[in-house]
Amino acid sequence: MALAWLPRPCAGAVLDWDAIAWAAGDMNGNSPYNVGPYQAMITVAYTTDSSDGSTQYPRVSTWASLGSGKALNVWMDAATDNGSAAYVQIEIALNAAVAGITFTLADIDSGSSSLSGGRYSGWQDVVVVSAFDDTIRRQVTGTSPDATPSYGRDTNGNDYSESALDLSLYGTASAPESDPSGNLLVRITDPADRVVIRYSPGGMDDRRNRYEDGLPGAGPADPDGQRLVIGDILVPDPIIPVPEPSAGILLAAGGLAFATARRRRPTAA
Repeated sequence: MALAWLPRPCAGAVLDWDAIAWAAGDMNGNSPYNVGPYQAMITVAYTTDSSDGSTQYPRVSTWASLGSGKALNVWMDAATDNGSAAYVQIEIALNAAVAGITFTLADIDSGSSSLSGGRYSGWQDVVVVSAFDDTIRRQVTGTSPDATPSYGRDTNGNDYSESALDLSLYGTASAPESDPSGNLLVRITDPADRVVIRYSPGGMDDRRNRYEDGLPGAGPADPDGQRLVIGDILVPDPIIPVPEPSAGILLAAGGLAFATARRRRPTAA
């Protein structure tokens, strides 16, 4: 019997940050979370607070360019944190592989002017998104909702990317919180059970006398007070097999013929 694999009629399960009680500064927000038929474990491998210690990160809060819903904010104070870790790593792991994972990243940008009291002088966001199905790497793609995004695609590789299948980005212009030019819709078409996001706000590594992200144009000094924002994550429901229309017609016709033959069978004397 021929089968056609069709999606469920619903749009899929969403990892909705509004539904998560994430304590600011928590490394995993007390995950795992149930997302439709899946469980999602979220971990932040390196956590920081803001430069003055008044606000803890990672945290869940709103971000203007993503609308009124909440998002996961991950902050990196590179002036002090880079001695311990070159980047913040966010990992979303599912208990089963699923095709078609999508989510939006926001605030991918750069700047050379002095903003917010000079804390943002000379910096460049670097983001690398990797996906896996067990140990198999998957292709990660991205769509820019803005015609003039505040970032570029890195095709030459950088310190944080390990495969051409990764999605690698670097900031090229400033994007305020309300500006969608810093947003990117990430898509993983093939089945994946783990997504890894590495983020650094660029800057010079004085120990190696080179740009930490391996890209020209990064800030000349350790930037301070930069963040990456992760929107809701769409995890499609599993697909279910249903008979193709031709197969269904054949089955129905076969059943009708069988029933007719039974009715016409002569009765024993």
